Amino acid sequence: MTNNTANSNNDAGIYIFYNSNFNEILNNKILNNSNTGITISNCDPRRYCYDAGNSNNIIEDNKISNNGVGIFSQQSNSIINNNFVCGNANLDFNYSAWQYKFWG
Repeated sequence: MTNNTANSNNDAGIYIFYNSNFNEILNNKILNNSNTGITISNCDPRRYCYDAGNSNNIIEDNKISNNGVGIFSQQSNSIINNNFVCGNANLDFNYSAWQYKFWG
């Protein structure tokens, strides 16, 4: 998904779930969505959760602002790089496993 705008949706701007692998989300504008800008989750929007996860997704060079949460991810093996994530109402990033990552 490249060069698109996800604006003013009632849940997530972009929602990746249930064994959705090798997606590329590049150079998009993701704005004004009520819940999240981008969600990577094992659960569908109705919150039914599956055993199979998502892997090897690339989220890069996106502008993500004015959402409830900028990026919500339950996956540790996606690449999230060089995004402008700022001004989201609750959090810019929501992913508890990031606290165990080394940034340097």
